[in-house]
Amino acid sequence: MKRRAEIQKRQAEQERLANEERDRRVPDKDATRKVARAIKDQDDKVGRRNKDKELAEKVAEARKRMREQEQAWEDKKKEMTARLKNQPMLCEQDAGYQKNASNLAFLKATKKLMDMLEAEGENPKNYLSEQSK
Repeated sequence: MKRRAEIQKRQAEQERLANEERDRRVPDKDATRKVARAIKDQDDKVGRRNKDKELAEKVAEARKRMREQEQAWEDKKKEMTARLKNQPMLCEQDAGYQKNASNLAFLKATKKLMDMLEAEGENPKNYLSEQSK
């Protein structure tokens, strides 16, 4: 009987300690509100904002900046497209393009004739004008 009483007393003590531990780990609503209010008051005194609010503001600013950058890029693309449409082709940009093109054609034709004359065994310099030489 004595042993049984000791075991029951020990079990009762363990249950009491477990209940105290549980009560200590789970705060009541009043304590939670007090802590939240104290944190808010401290943040207000120091001048800090809520971290979630700061993060939301940073995200909003980043989105706004990205939209502005996208719009600027779209405007730049339109400007480049318009400029390229009004620009002449690369081969037509030179003022002397027509003159240079005709000179190149003349040189190619002259070279072709010289090659033909050499193939026949003739001296091409005998047939060239002073300008062609």
